[in-house]
Amino acid sequence: MPQPSYPDYLNENAGPGWDAALVLASIIRDIPAPLSGPLTQVVHVAAEVIEAVKTMRDGRDGCIHLIVRVTKFLESFVGGLKGSNISDNTAIASSLFILKRNLMAISADAERWSSLNLLSRYAQRDQIMTAISRHGENLTDCFHAFQIVTSITAAKPVDRVGRFLSGPISPSETPISL
Repeated sequence: MPQPSYPDYLNENAGPGWDAALVLASIIRDIPAPLSGPLTQVVHVAAEVIEAVKTMRDGRDGCIHLIVRVTKFLESFVGGLKGSNISDNTAIASSLFILKRNLMAISADAERWSSLNLLSRYAQRDQIMTAISRHGENLTDCFHAFQIVTSITAAKPVDRVGRFLSGPISPSETPISL
């Protein structure tokens, strides 16, 4: 089955002016302080993946698609964090670590695939495509985990000073609505 072709988003002149490196730079600029460490690490690994994919020959389109997915996810994630009152970021930071680990695996594979000679690339073409597909599934799992974690974190009751409560809010602790 032929693999779909994706636009070359790594090239500044491709697509509607979309450039992964520029988007990553804007993501770093907009990272909220509580998650700046873990998110900055993820963005830096994503930039490493971009550089590794630039040197690939076989499987490049599939890896570019993964980069686009990750970059768009990070862009919407950081945008969603703006103005949110999620103060317990432990679970989110843990999810970011898992995403970083997945990106590091993509980067390692892309670097390894880039170093293969023509005959080796041809012999491993099916394995490369299978691995790219598996990386895509892993990213999908990461994105779903983020949805679950952020939903649970956002739904936790918060006391008047912004700490998460362990149990339900009692009627005397109900926030005053205006």
